[in-house]
Amino acid sequence: MSWFRAKSSNFAELNKKIFESAALSADPTIKYLRNKLGGETKEFQHKFVPVMFEFLHFFIHLANRSAFAQLGAENSPKLSQKLVEHLVDSMVETLMGHWPNNLKQGMKTDFSNNYNIAEGDYATCRAIYLSPEEDTKTEEKLANGKKSKSMVGQLVDNVSEILTGKVNTDPFLLLTVPEGVLSMLKKNMKEIDALIIASKFNS
Repeated sequence: MSWFRAKSSNFAELNKKIFESAALSADPTIKYLRNKLGGETKEFQHKFVPVMFEFLHFFIHLANRSAFAQLGAENSPKLSQKLVEHLVDSMVETLMGHWPNNLKQGMKTDFSNNYNIAEGDYATCRAIYLSPEEDTKTEEKLANGKKSKSMVGQLVDNVSEILTGKVNTDPFLLLTVPEGVLSMLKKNMKEIDALIIASKFNS
């Protein structure tokens, strides 16, 4: 028997909300990258997909936290696994639908590997967002490799690593990534929480 018996439309809507939140939050960064590198350049194409994936990792992790709080330790991993499977398929088909199947499968494998790393890193954070004064200082990150203590801070650093190969020192990213993410959380997180409950399944 399938793990997911009923209300599949709620599960589909949950996937849609997470995907939408990631894509819209990433949009200012993608536009910044396109203006900086040119949308048709190989460098842009090389960095565009990993940036999108980083934002998706972030929102999946938030959904996982919500699922754990609402569904408990037994049921939340089942929902999380299905979310990852569906969302990576959606992201790859949306961004790389014209690619050969072997390349798309390789991208899905890369996503899963990087997601597992990101999930572990975000799990260490107690706060979604901390002001720069409260979070790990840039000097500590550069000197000692310390990570941000907030999830948004880690997202900024991960995106910066993709774009520049180092911890973020770009004022644009420091402002734009948190602003986009926090705005989207305010808009969609309550609905995501509700859809997690509405998607509850019988094992």
